[in-house]
Amino acid sequence: MLTGSWVHNSDTSMSLISMSDLGGQLIRHRLIEPSQLETCLADLPVSLDDSARLLEELEKRSLLTSYQARQIVKGEIEGLILGDYKLMYRNAAGSFARVFRACSLKDGRMVGLKLLRRRWANDPQIVSLFFHEAEVGKRLVHPNIVPIYSIETDRNFHFLTMEFIEGGNLRDFLAIRQKMSPIESIRCALDICEGLNYAIRQGITHRDLKLTNVLMSSQGVAKLVDFGLATIEGTQLARSDSFQRALEYGTLEKGTNAPTNDPRSDLYFLGTILYELLTGIPPYPRTNDRDSRRQTSRYANIRPIRTIDPNIARSVEDIVERLLKFDPKQRFQSAAETIASLRYALKDLGASPDRPNSSSSTVLSQPETVPQNSRSGPASQSTSGTIMFVESRGKLQEQLRNHFNKHGFRVLVISDLRRGLARYKNNPPDCTIILSETIADDAESIASELGEISENSPFAGVIVFSSQHCHLQELFQNIPQLRLLEQPITLGRLRKVVDALLESRTPGGDAANHRLL
Repeated sequence: MLTGSWVHNSDTSMSLISMSDLGGQLIRHRLIEPSQLETCLADLPVSLDDSARLLEELEKRSLLTSYQARQIVKGEIEGLILGDYKLMYRNAAGSFARVFRACSLKDGRMVGLKLLRRRWANDPQIVSLFFHEAEVGKRLVHPNIVPIYSIETDRNFHFLTMEFIEGGNLRDFLAIRQKMSPIESIRCALDICEGLNYAIRQGITHRDLKLTNVLMSSQGVAKLVDFGLATIEGTQLARSDSFQRALEYGTLEKGTNAPTNDPRSDLYFLGTILYELLTGIPPYPRTNDRDSRRQTSRYANIRPIRTIDPNIARSVEDIVERLLKFDPKQRFQSAAETIASLRYALKDLGASPDRPNSSSSTVLSQPETVPQNSRSGPASQSTSGTIMFVESRGKLQEQLRNHFNKHGFRVLVISDLRRGLARYKNNPPDCTIILSETIADDAESIASELGEISENSPFAGVIVFSSQHCHLQELFQNIPQLRLLEQPITLGRLRKVVDALLESRTPGGDAANHRLL
């Protein structure tokens, strides 16, 4: 946070700035409304003229995000508003572009915003290629492909807007979960393959299929991003040391004498994704070293998946092994053929090849809208209650905070459970959510402490158990107003459980079932 009243920005250039001047800049740049500033100033001491304190207060009230506050301190206030979009958080960054969660200033829609990096902004060829890739993606309208809404330039900022996917990419997902169940993995691969099959029918291959280019929605639907690389193969941009994308594709095709832009190359890299989803281990070591990535042996000598998981179903093993055949003639020859095998594998695993609600993926293509009373800030000022999360992993902390803030909750995140439980003596939260990794080493003692708290204080809580810790559930089953959940679970599902739990505590509320799986 700021110290003192020193703020560097494009208007003041490291000069001392008053609260009113800072407030004026924030209003002029459409980051806050005048009424919000007035309310905030009214609650600060009259004698105080500290812009750092004002910025802290705006962030505390969720009128500015932590990302926005940091950018203001760095003097990047003008870059927080691009066209009619307000940048809220930075979600991802690469050598080519950065991806943000952004809010429409017109109607409150939440969108993903992909911004070309500044070092490329004055290169006409690269700007043209960026927009060409965006145009390619804009032509693709499918439930398993992230839709692109607009392609825009504001001043010297070049960006596109797309559907905001709340759940994050598959690499982030695996960092939390380690691996997926076979049914989840095959269903995810099926989603990816459906998207690939549609794109190939439009004459477009992906050319950069990897975990970070597959987003998993909060409804559990996998969606592809970043199409269009096939159209820049062989250009100066593709050869640039600063722009290293799809090197694996070129190495694979050169080593197997396959044609450039071969659709079967996408299927090979689908195999690498499926391999890691099932095992939690990449099929070959990740590296940024270009020479290592150019070694064909890296892609030809992959350890058989059964040596990692000897219990893997034969139907699943066959799909992985065939996708990862080094010789493209031995792989599946089309996405459609792969889809048929994936659907058979789901049946073999005892699951339906169709989703329980087949229409849900259609809804996902619609932009998320922020409630009317929260469009001037990242969260509504009338909250649904205070939630305390016990979680130590920074990435997951941010995901939990973003999701529940957006839905009107005040969020506290701590990594030390016992410090959090001490709050129940003086200022208890409305609900406490605990991930089992934080209690696994001392579960019996914590269960006893939670039991005592529930007897002496208003208490509502949820424990989310990973597959490794499900055996601990019996310790917590007799604690009133504590819900026990098992992964996998989406953020949307978790929020619904919290809503039901809080509603059951209100007069006349229906008591929810104790155990929700």
